[in-house]
Amino acid sequence: MRAAIGFSHIVIETNNINNELKNFLKVGYKIKFDKKLKINLEKQKVLYKKPKNVRAVFLENDKNLSIELIKHNIQKKNIFN
Repeated sequence: MRAAIGFSHIVIETNNINNELKNFLKVGYKIKFDKKLKINLEKQKVLYKKPKNVRAVFLENDKNLSIELIKHNIQKKNIFN
């Protein structure tokens, strides 16, 4: 029987991408890609403001769900950092 819902990865917005990256690398994640991105028009429609600087780091781990770390200039302040 197939699952009704599946997850490919988790997206985490962060104010300190380098610190988060260091923590995930310590627990066995590997970097698949680290890119500066342009946001396409379709995605911009759901954002309240157009981001100018976007960095995405995609991390993989054989035993855990993949993680995408995102940092951009329009995100809200994270109260946990």
